[in-house]
Amino acid sequence: MKQKRNGQKVQNWHRPLMDGQLRRSFARNRNLPDLPCDDNWDYYDPWIYEHGFDFDYYDSGDAADLARFELDQKLSRLTTPPVGLCHDLVEVLAHEFRHATSEAEPWKPVSQETLIEDLWTQSSGLAGSVAEVHSAAEKILRTFAGPSTPGEIGRIQAAFPNSPLVKSLCWFAPFWIRDPADWHQGDARSLVDHLLVRYEVPSFLYCEWTRDKPRSKWISWFILLAQGADLKLAASTFGWQMHRRFVQYLFEAPDTMSPTEACVYAEVRRLGGNDIDAQRLISNPAFVIDPTELSAEALHYRFWHESACWLISKQAQLSDEESDLVLSWAMHEFTEEARFHRPFSLKGRSVRAALERSVAYREQATRPWAQYSWLPHTWNWSTDSPSGAWDFVELTSGKDLFEEGQALSHCVATYAARCATGYSAIVSMRCDGIRQITIEIQPQTKRLVQARGLRNRSADDHESDLIRRWISAVIQSR
Repeated sequence: MKQKRNGQKVQNWHRPLMDGQLRRSFARNRNLPDLPCDDNWDYYDPWIYEHGFDFDYYDSGDAADLARFELDQKLSRLTTPPVGLCHDLVEVLAHEFRHATSEAEPWKPVSQETLIEDLWTQSSGLAGSVAEVHSAAEKILRTFAGPSTPGEIGRIQAAFPNSPLVKSLCWFAPFWIRDPADWHQGDARSLVDHLLVRYEVPSFLYCEWTRDKPRSKWISWFILLAQGADLKLAASTFGWQMHRRFVQYLFEAPDTMSPTEACVYAEVRRLGGNDIDAQRLISNPAFVIDPTELSAEALHYRFWHESACWLISKQAQLSDEESDLVLSWAMHEFTEEARFHRPFSLKGRSVRAALERSVAYREQATRPWAQYSWLPHTWNWSTDSPSGAWDFVELTSGKDLFEEGQALSHCVATYAARCATGYSAIVSMRCDGIRQITIEIQPQTKRLVQARGLRNRSADDHESDLIRRWISAVIQSR
């Protein structure tokens, strides 16, 4: 109960400290060097400002944050030690690694809730650019394996030259459960198992550790499953949409699948399908989506869910080729109706009716529209990014649309009459000369109508960002 003084509540009341408990500000600053200050009480130290000793970053946090703070500062000092100062690097790092992991019992398993919270904080850093992630991991990497200093990670780095594995492992060093010095030579999987794994992990997640571009979601799944946490319990923290039976079927996904394909497989199995149904959906790239990222109320997920259920119920009546034909037509209809915010579904349709509409759609999509041509809007644009050289090329004839549709397996060829009458404008977005996304713009309002890639896939985050830049720099400015 809060204290009162003269019958009134005390303002800015703080809970009294327990026996032996220190205030956070004192615990945070007790080991800091005695630094000179300027007239504004700002710390000044040339080494600190040169090497990025940041006080504000650790302005708040629990005991684990303070332990990581102390470790970070000591690792920074070890990276560029003063001339003549000699350290037993392996001994210091082993001690500090155990101290940062847990002060009492180094590798005692933590609760699921603590693991989830810590992993959420750590994986959030991977939302930055690849360069930022590697720069942060490089700070620890340089300490463990400097140019002339042997260390535990130096031995690991020598075993995997030119591999992003070491940087990825360093980034998640707070979740190591075993000393790297105890690892014996082996392949990448054995190293990951040694440092992180207590329980079985689906095989398709191992490939994430060697990717050039870290994807925090799949590595988070790996660590959670490897250390006994429940993905369903973590879903609310990370914002995933997940059913409990989904996790059960995730372990049955073939090793050759990507994580997104494995999610499609698990969701199809949860809905009552089998391997044939899952493979039919996965063979059509427009249906390879991550169902755990979509709300059950989202229009796209409802369409995907109903299409999967329809395909499962009609499996015996369809061949693989017919299934792909129906799915391509259904995705076309869905994208067309979505432009007007109207739903489309395969639910309730017979196989015969769906096949008839699908065949008519294929004939229409492959029909050449060479007789149409129209004037351009001078919307061409080029830009460079780390992923390559990007070009936005406006298409001005039925022949151009036909070639675009053939390259990306969608129905843009049927938009020729719409473009000729000025109702739509179509722009091809290409990376290093390869077609990636087809963009539809409404010329009168200069509004983006849709952006679709191979087999009507949606644009990814990077492509969407480039499209926004193009619209701002070219369309809206003219």
